[in-house]
Amino acid sequence: MWWLIPIGIGCAAAIIVNGLESTAGAEVRSFESTNRRVRDEMRRQNEYLEAHQRDAQSRYEYKRLSNDHLWSVRKADEAYQELSSARHALDTIGQTLCQLKELREQLKVRKGMSQSRHEKITLDREIEEVGRYRRGMFEHKDKLKSQRDKLFVEVKRLNYNTTLLKEKKEWYESNGYGMRYIDNRYY
Repeated sequence: MWWLIPIGIGCAAAIIVNGLESTAGAEVRSFESTNRRVRDEMRRQNEYLEAHQRDAQSRYEYKRLSNDHLWSVRKADEAYQELSSARHALDTIGQTLCQLKELREQLKVRKGMSQSRHEKITLDREIEEVGRYRRGMFEHKDKLKSQRDKLFVEVKRLNYNTTLLKEKKEWYESNGYGMRYIDNRYY
């Protein structure tokens, strides 16, 4: 009968193994279904978070673009005022140069008609002084033109970039990221 002991142990082991297999199988099946469910929930949550993050990023981008666009428009207005001032200053300088030329011509005529040597010398000095002043005005006019032209180039560049900002802002608005009026506030 001692030979029955190994058979008993084998049967007990088989029962234990079968019990463990059925328990392990149930746990494996439970894990697989739970794992699938948890994995699906995590995937949905990740998709939601990524979409929310993209949406939040887009709203942030929209708000930043709106602020940048507003700033650019204000700066462009200031620049146009400066260009207008430069045009006005150049017109005034041009008128002054014409008046100085007329004055110089009048002085030359007076010098030609003058009989007195002393008066001719005085008129020569005045003609020279008008000439120096006129040359200085031309230098000033050239400098102002150069500054105006550089400003104009920068204004054109700013206008181009402002147009790009406006297009991006409009894209965000057309895709639903624009400002929304909720509870008496814009969001």
